[in-house]
Amino acid sequence: MTVGVALYGLGNVGSGLVEILDARGGELRSTRGLDLELRHVVIRDPSRPRRVQPRHVQPTCDWRAPLEDAQVHIVVEAMGGLDTAGVVVESALRAGKHVVTANKALIAARGEELEALASARGAELRYEGAVGGAIPVLHALRGALVANRLTRVRGILNGTCNYILTRMAEDRLALEDALAQAQELGFAEADPSADISGTDTAQKLVILARHAFGRWLPLESVCVEGIERLTLSDVDDALRRGCVIKLIAEATRDDDGAVSLRVAPVEIPATDALAQVRNEVNAVTLEGDFAGPLTFIGRGAGSRPTGSAVFADLVELALLHRSRWERN
Repeated sequence: MTVGVALYGLGNVGSGLVEILDARGGELRSTRGLDLELRHVVIRDPSRPRRVQPRHVQPTCDWRAPLEDAQVHIVVEAMGGLDTAGVVVESALRAGKHVVTANKALIAARGEELEALASARGAELRYEGAVGGAIPVLHALRGALVANRLTRVRGILNGTCNYILTRMAEDRLALEDALAQAQELGFAEADPSADISGTDTAQKLVILARHAFGRWLPLESVCVEGIERLTLSDVDDALRRGCVIKLIAEATRDDDGAVSLRVAPVEIPATDALAQVRNEVNAVTLEGDFAGPLTFIGRGAGSRPTGSAVFADLVELALLHRSRWERN
């Protein structure tokens, strides 16, 4: 079965996906009988140098053509941002295409609306990579943990902040120096404000809460405090108390069903599972009534980790819908 894919964006996430399609495409054909055919690649600026070049398709700026191609089954949005990406995702869903994205800002802002549109058009919207990079936490919530009533979700969801806090604790670097080091290594953006302010983490928490508790909550409902005011003295004081400081995202549901969301730097005991999560690595702990606490740890960002999550969403959608596509 050949499944047509259109990719919008060839930055970090898009390049990672192309690399994985090249590396795993043959294996997928032989083991699952699936051929994920990259039919279109849409980019904003053709003159910009690219780390990865697709093998069998020439990138273009024509964003409408893939949506008019009947052989495109799944659209991957890897452009980022809200405006253009939002138009692409909405247009694809209206055309009845399934959509995969890792765009946390878009999903946190418009997830409820876009999921309703997908349902109305007989399409699906998947966004595993928007939460924890390579960590398959939404997949677990959607499937393996369906028997559980979740009461709490708690995690480290931003690799930039976790890297900074690790280096402050272990190397006694000031926040500004740890941030500069993270930028040099590619773990932080040139403008890190969304990371260190806690906004990036809050967006991911909204998405996690939707799958843990079955409802969308507005981003404004998250109580957010970033790490920008943390000092080396704060970190040292925590260490003297046998603790470390982590930027913790936490969603809880009380006995009445009320859900609260919070992002803040928190002192946690050095024996806590999340205290052991270092540098750019992320972690999520889910607490269910039958399964108990489960902790997922992995790379939370980057070209290949996020590309891996996008690839997994692609394969899952293809396996779910292949029989219908084959009949057509």
